[in-house]
Amino acid sequence: MSAIENIRISAIGVSILILMAGGILLYPGARDYMVAIFGGGSVQEVDFFTLDPDPRFDHFLACPSDICAATDDFLTIDDLNISATELRNILLEFTDSLPTVSVRSFDMSILQFEFIERSPVRQIPDIITVRIFEKGPNRSALAIYSRSFSGRAEERSNERRVKRWLRMISPNEIA
Repeated sequence: MSAIENIRISAIGVSILILMAGGILLYPGARDYMVAIFGGGSVQEVDFFTLDPDPRFDHFLACPSDICAATDDFLTIDDLNISATELRNILLEFTDSLPTVSVRSFDMSILQFEFIERSPVRQIPDIITVRIFEKGPNRSALAIYSRSFSGRAEERSNERRVKRWLRMISPNEIA
């Protein structure tokens, strides 16, 4: 067999393996197997007071200016005329209504929640961290940070998500 034939056969073999791997990923439950094989990765804990997002990765941050002072790369949002408890309930009702969103973790002592949202087709996870700040009896603030967990996200998908969440969580407060 010639060298060209060997290369051709190798290329066909690699192509078949790639197609098989792609087919496996479409199978329900394949994500669990991939995590078992490759690991789930670690997600750095978010502290909105010191957060300075890495510009190399797709992300979007919306936050009151007095909270996210460590960076200048964010959408400034105003305090809300709603209690922190009421805002928390609205947030959790909203996220419960989304079939592509699951709770990853939460810390009720500081009202910080971390969600995973998966794209409906490719099942690629993005991480959304939300923190609610109590500012008074009927006043609160909200910070939302969405970032891609792996791979390349669709352009501006995190920005669109954060703005959609803001509109749905507090439609009368945020334009």
